[in-house]
Amino acid sequence: MILKAKNLKRFTMRATDGDIGSIDDFYFDDESFVVRYFIGDTRTWFFGGKVLLSPEAFTDVHIADESISVNATKEQIKDSPKPDEKEPISRQYERELGQYYGWGAAPLTQPSRSLFGEEAVEPHERAAADLETREESHLQSVNDVRNYRVHAINGEVGRVSDFLLESDTWNIRYLEVDVGGFLTKELVLVSTDWISEINWRDRTITVNVDKERIEAAPDYFEETPLTREDEMRLFRHYDQQPYWEARRPY
Repeated sequence: MILKAKNLKRFTMRATDGDIGSIDDFYFDDESFVVRYFIGDTRTWFFGGKVLLSPEAFTDVHIADESISVNATKEQIKDSPKPDEKEPISRQYERELGQYYGWGAAPLTQPSRSLFGEEAVEPHERAAADLETREESHLQSVNDVRNYRVHAINGEVGRVSDFLLESDTWNIRYLEVDVGGFLTKELVLVSTDWISEINWRDRTITVNVDKERIEAAPDYFEETPLTREDEMRLFRHYDQQPYWEARRPY
């Protein structure tokens, strides 16, 4: 099933012995567009802030009651290594987290060198260093990428308003792009397969599609579930092969 990232933030995460909080954000690999971690906000039941959970920890996604089952106890999650909310996710932290939970897959990120010394740094220097670390690790935040400007082959077409994920693989399949004007909202979908470049410094995403074709894409209503028929109509409009007929290796 295809789900909106914003809608998933309404879902409750349930450990084997009780609710643990809601979904706050997602980290995805910017080369494969696969969600690597769900960021859980657990402050409703313990003073610990945010935790990271791999999709490997999920056993079921329940659409009807908007919940996700997690194969861990509340105590395990409470005692798990916590991310530093002021720093990018490091490979060392990923390794510690994977070892703690026993997740089978090795981290996909590339080693990130230390960018900070003992001396204090100016805020703009830290921000630039954080960005460099993100670019090296290929791990990006969905919340951060919202509102990036989208450039087509022949001009800017709109801004990213959300992401659509495939719940059985956690691939980000589509960008939801707002092509409306200043006071209007008009949403269309663009496949992540058509992204040719992401510029984290300029906060832009370039897609290998004509601007006019994006603007004339089939109507998309954000509160209506996306069906396979809708997807087929979309790929026919763009004259592209559907991802389920030519899946990329990950």
